[in-house]
Formats: sequence, structure tokens, C-alpha cells
Amino acid sequence: MLIALALLVAADCSPKNPLVAHALKGGYAKSAAAVPMITYYVLPVEGSLAGIECFGGLESLDAAARKLTDVRPLAGLSKLKVLRVRNNQLKSVAPLAGLVALETLDLGDNQIADVSPLTSLARLKELRLENNQIVDVAALGKLAELEELNLDRNRIADARPLLALKKLSTLNLDRNTIADVPALRKAGLAISEYSHQYKGSCASILARAKEGKPAQAQFAICPPWEDAQTAPFAPRGGHCRVERICNGLVGVDCNSAIDGPYDYFELGTWKLVANCGGACMGGRCTNCPPKEMACPRY
Repeated sequence: MLIALALLVAADCSPKNPLVAHALKGGYAKSAAAVPMITYYVLPVEGSLAGIECFGGLESLDAAARKLTDVRPLAGLSKLKVLRVRNNQLKSVAPLAGLVALETLDLGDNQIADVSPLTSLARLKELRLENNQIVDVAALGKLAELEELNLDRNRIADARPLLALKKLSTLNLDRNTIADVPALRKAGLAISEYSHQYKGSCASILARAKEGKPAQAQFAICPPWEDAQTAPFAPRGGHCRVERICNGLVGVDCNSAIDGPYDYFELGTWKLVANCGGACMGGRCTNCPPKEMACPRY
């Protein structure tokens, strides 16, 4: 609180402040004296939040993609309910610990590893932290009001602390290394179909198979970004992707949604087992999908 007061005292809240000047020019307020009553604002500049201290009445701030490295000027904005600072260069969220009115917080696409300062944000309902450097999610398990949580593209292996979030209805854990999704599902964690790498990722399984090494997994659902434009899939065109691996078979989707082929190959040998998808139009397929492709999708 003392830091926030010091920042406010230091801030120039006259029209000489570039943000105040922008607010006046943009019609957010009619006078500098009215700037503290602005409730919604989109940061117009890059590189700094300096001057935002003057906007004490803000309830919603959009500062996405502004090349920010420091959010300390936000520390005194105690009325903020919605804050979007995604796609910046933030490493620390400690200055946000006092923003206890926050209900929606978007911190995606930054460089954040430590989320423990967020434990004080007890009113949070929606939290986005995709594409950061998070390993430990224990602190997030204390945010009891959370309904939506996005942790896509982090470094999380243990998601068990999230079991404490009883109000959570949407959880994205894509592109992490979650170890035991079925058990977490049974325990009540609402994990989406692609929110894991179960017993190994598609990329690692395919790499080992191409090296002639045994696969370490019997089953994996492959997220849609896993591209398959190299042999043996290149003959299928440039729009194929490995979708899943199950019991020694690899499912390769080549735009089957628009009548392209969906083929099944033997893992490692890359022998074509079945040509499905668009090839099945008119009832021509007899082995689609192959009976070996019977792994549950959880």
C-alpha cells in the first residue's frame, strides 16, 4: 500500500501526463479532474504503464501487447475487476497481489514462473496464464472462486493442487506434461480432451519410432499443432497432422473434415493400414477405424 501511495504522489496527473492527455483527447474524460472517475481504459502506449496511477477509478484495463516488463504502476488500482496484460514481457506478478477486486485476469503470453502472489486474489473467476513458464500450480489451488483457468503451454507435470477448485468448469492444460489425466478426471478435474500428454507426447513417440526404438506409450492424443508434413505423410499433401496414437497405430488426419483422407499407419514401419476419411464416401471402407484403434479418449 505504501508503494502504491508513493507512486500516486510521484505521478503527474495533469494534462502533461501523456495518458491523461490521451484520455482527454479520446473522450474518456472532459477534464483532468475527471480522469480518476474513468472506469474503462485501453493503454495507448508501449513500454510503460507510467501515469496509469492517475486512473484510480478503473474497473477494466486492457494493456495487452504493449511490450511491458513492469506492472508496479498498477499496484494502487484497487477497484480493478478486469485486467488484460497478455502478450507482454512480464516476469513478476507480485505488484498485482493487492488488486483483490479482480475477477478476470489475463496474463497469457508472458514469462511468468511464480504465481504465488496471486493467492490473495480471492475473487478471481477467470484466469489466463497460457504460454508462460509455470511449473508449480499449488498457489492456484487456493483460488476457490475460479471457474475458468487456462494453463496451456507451460511446464506443469502435477495438476493435483487444482482438484481443490470445486467451482472450476473450464480448464486448459494443453501442451504440458500432465502425468495421470484419467485419475485426475475421476477425481473431478474438468480437463479437456487435448489437455495432456498421456504417457508421452506424440512428438516424442514418433521420434523414438523413427529411430527404431520402442515406443514408451500405448496411447496418446496429439494436439492439433503437431504437424506431419514430413515422410511418410508428405504424399498426403501439406495439410496433414498426427491426431492420435493407439496400440501401435498412428492416426493421420489430412483435412478429413472437408473430405480429405484420414489414414492409419503402423507405428515405426509406417505401413498404411487403412485409408479412411474422404475415401469412405459411398461406403467403400471396410476397416475404418481399424479395430486396434480402440483406446478410450477419456
